[in-house]
Amino acid sequence: MQDKVGYLFFCQHCGIPQRIPEYVLKTYLCSDQVKRYYCSNCSSENSIPEYVKKLKNEL
Repeated sequence: MQDKVGYLFFCQHCGIPQRIPEYVLKTYLCSDQVKRYYCSNCSSENSIPEYVKKLKNEL
Protein backbone atom coordinates (compact mmCIF):
# COMPACT_ATOMS: atom_id res chain seq x y z
CA MET A 1 0.00 0.00 0.00
CA GLN A 2 1.27 3.44 -0.94
CA ASP A 3 1.52 6.15 1.72
CA LYS A 4 -0.19 9.40 0.79
CA VAL A 5 1.84 12.52 1.33
CA GLY A 6 -0.14 15.48 2.52
CA TYR A 7 0.71 19.14 2.51
CA LEU A 8 -0.67 21.80 4.82
CA PHE A 9 -0.52 25.54 4.54
CA PHE A 10 -1.34 27.70 7.51
CA CYS A 11 -3.05 31.01 6.84
CA GLN A 12 -0.80 33.92 7.76
CA HIS A 13 -3.84 35.83 9.05
CA CYS A 14 -6.24 33.44 10.82
CA GLY A 15 -3.86 30.49 11.30
CA ILE A 16 -6.28 27.84 10.00
CA PRO A 17 -4.50 24.92 8.28
CA GLN A 18 -5.55 24.07 4.74
CA ARG A 19 -4.87 20.72 3.10
CA ILE A 20 -3.24 21.22 -0.29
CA PRO A 21 -3.40 18.37 -2.83
CA GLU A 22 -0.08 17.52 -4.47
CA TYR A 23 -1.31 18.40 -7.97
CA VAL A 24 -2.31 21.91 -6.78
CA LEU A 25 1.09 22.36 -5.20
CA LYS A 26 2.88 21.23 -8.38
CA THR A 27 0.63 23.02 -10.87
CA TYR A 28 -0.14 26.31 -9.16
CA LEU A 29 1.72 27.06 -5.95
CA CYS A 30 5.17 26.13 -7.28
CA SER A 31 4.64 28.20 -10.42
CA ASP A 32 6.75 31.33 -10.73
CA GLN A 33 3.70 33.23 -11.97
CA VAL A 34 1.64 32.59 -8.82
CA LYS A 35 2.67 34.85 -5.94
CA ARG A 36 -0.25 34.44 -3.50
CA TYR A 37 -3.01 32.08 -2.49
CA TYR A 38 -6.30 32.78 -0.74
CA CYS A 39 -7.42 31.29 2.56
CA SER A 40 -10.65 29.32 2.28
CA ASN A 41 -11.61 30.39 5.81
CA CYS A 42 -11.01 34.16 5.96
CA SER A 43 -10.40 34.90 2.23
CA SER A 44 -7.15 36.73 3.01
CA GLU A 45 -4.23 36.74 0.59
CA ASN A 46 -1.19 34.75 1.69
CA SER A 47 2.23 35.07 0.12
CA ILE A 48 3.94 31.87 -1.03
CA PRO A 49 7.39 31.47 0.55
CA GLU A 50 10.39 30.84 -1.70
CA TYR A 51 11.09 27.44 -0.13
CA VAL A 52 7.69 26.28 -1.45
CA LYS A 53 8.72 27.29 -4.97
CA LYS A 54 11.84 25.12 -4.59
CA LEU A 55 9.72 22.06 -3.73
CA LYS A 56 8.74 21.67 -7.38
CA ASN A 57 12.08 20.04 -8.14
CA GLU A 58 11.58 17.53 -5.32
CA LEU A 59 8.02 16.50 -6.24
